[in-house]
Amino acid sequence: MSILKNTRSNSRFTRTTTYDNNYPNDKEMKTIDEQSLMGRFGWPENDLDPFAGIPYILRDIGKYFAVDMILEKEPIKTYISCLNKDVYSYYITVTTCATKAESNLLNEINKIHCDNQLGLINFTTESLLIKDTDAYSFHEFLDTCCNKLFHHSKAPSNKIGFLRFSDSLIFVPFVSHNKDRYLPFFCFSNANNLKIEFIFGWDFAYLKFCCMYQGTWKGSYDMFPVIALSSLQDHLPADTHWEVCWPQLQTHNLLYTSPSIKNLKVNAKRSRKIQDTTTAKPSNNELQKDTQKRKHNG
Repeated sequence: MSILKNTRSNSRFTRTTTYDNNYPNDKEMKTIDEQSLMGRFGWPENDLDPFAGIPYILRDIGKYFAVDMILEKEPIKTYISCLNKDVYSYYITVTTCATKAESNLLNEINKIHCDNQLGLINFTTESLLIKDTDAYSFHEFLDTCCNKLFHHSKAPSNKIGFLRFSDSLIFVPFVSHNKDRYLPFFCFSNANNLKIEFIFGWDFAYLKFCCMYQGTWKGSYDMFPVIALSSLQDHLPADTHWEVCWPQLQTHNLLYTSPSIKNLKVNAKRSRKIQDTTTAKPSNNELQKDTQKRKHNG
């Protein structure tokens, strides 16, 4: 088996993204809106939480942030101002539109509980929501990408990187998942006997970023054919060895000029514990106390 230069993609696996046009029925909508109609919401309580100060609303037991709010939160606001939008476009696929009840609650939270500190945002049924787990994954993804682009190999990350095989000048991107490393199928020739797997979700976004950095991303996918390194090892010559690295390539177009990012302290390992502070809709006196407290702390 030989390792090829990463200059080709395999069109057999190209797919067009399809969207689910089945809107929730009245019964499903009632379940979705139940918590919002009761005025229930919460806040990340840990000050080190990346989204501290941003309220979340509830769908059943799921927590959702308003996308407009997290995009204005630092360091995400700085990250996306520096990155080509194609780098982080995956997050759109994990968002959902707010319902009327949810948009009304978000407007009430912003106006009454935050004294419009979150900006003069008018939430509608076209406003996007993102589940808290995806929001934290989005933050960590942006953090990893910016660290790699600005600090290269000095930025520690076990999630992504490149493998350099046997002192060659060929670099193969990988993404780590379930204690294994997964490499693009199109990087190899004579690989018909290898087990082909597919990655999705944020792992897909990470590997796409590596391919874009290297200039080998072609086409549009909603899944990605890969080969596990553990499976590949048995098919390589016995004297093959590799090292993990991050090549410093100057030909990519993933960054926009922004000097502020160089001085931005980033840390993707901040505590993500969100203590559920869900409360019933408060009285007018409680609202006034909440607003005064936030003004005092501000």
